[in-house]
Amino acid sequence: MTKHVLFVNDNRSLGGVGQVTRQLAGGLQQRGWSVDHLNLASPSTTWEHLSRVDRMRGVIVATQNFSTSYIACALAAIARRPWVMCVHGPVTQVLEAARPGAFKRALLRFTYRRAPVIACSSQASLDSLRQFCDIGANARVRVIRNTAAPSFFDGARPARPWAQRLGFVGRLSAEKQPRVLVETLKALPASWRLDIVGTGPLAPALVELGRDEIASGRLRFLGQQKVDAATYRQWDATVLCSAYEGYPLVLLESLASGVPVAATPIPPAVEMLGRHAPGMVARDATPQALADTVLALAQRDPAQLAREILAVNAQHDPGAFIAQWDELLTESMAR
Repeated sequence: MTKHVLFVNDNRSLGGVGQVTRQLAGGLQQRGWSVDHLNLASPSTTWEHLSRVDRMRGVIVATQNFSTSYIACALAAIARRPWVMCVHGPVTQVLEAARPGAFKRALLRFTYRRAPVIACSSQASLDSLRQFCDIGANARVRVIRNTAAPSFFDGARPARPWAQRLGFVGRLSAEKQPRVLVETLKALPASWRLDIVGTGPLAPALVELGRDEIASGRLRFLGQQKVDAATYRQWDATVLCSAYEGYPLVLLESLASGVPVAATPIPPAVEMLGRHAPGMVARDATPQALADTVLALAQRDPAQLAREILAVNAQHDPGAFIAQWDELLTESMAR
């Protein structure tokens, strides 16, 4: 009998959660799974999808641990089918920034304690979840770390001297701390340049902050665009300065493309890089520390940097990622 999974999505198709979900769905289909998607923005097909899950004895996956988890929990109860909750970001920090009321927090705890299977994108995300609430005693909990899509591993970055060009990919919003980007550029010698790929509510303030750097050609805002390996390979390093992340897909994509990274020392970045590439993690979250990390990377032996990138990539194989999910969902269906 064909194995069947229903992904419950929200409308964040451009974000990292959407990218990981599409990668996972495509990988499962290649392994013979039947895959459906229920988008909360288009609920008219809910009963059709639910009937198929029931008929095919499938499993429901909430692609994040907020709105989609409420719905997946309810649908699983109606269909009497298992469901899996995906946890990407650190719950405690996300809620600290969002400041929800007591009812929302109670609803989250109620939902989380009823998840029979929980898949976290990093140990840091799991630690944060456990800090927020007690997990159900019978829940099966797994850490399945994200990987870059296979296409980012194709080809190789051309060997060349550093051109003193940095890149950033991400939403220009508070949790990404994009002001740190501009301040980092200011802390670097005048020969360094920075490209920013992405849009968001802080874009006007960043343009104002970086007015002099824009005028001199050091800072470019490239807007929202398709990101692939070629995007990263035009840079010497990719910078991450977020206040928090689940398991940063930008770092994974950059490294898969053969491009080193410079990241603030948030727990998932340390989790990803600390063993094989500790020199890519700044000593603290200040612009000067990030600038010093970039300058130190530029002085490193390129061959050693390449070995460190390969070592990190070896821990994040796309095929292994899909295999772990295949195993988890197959076992969930049998529960």
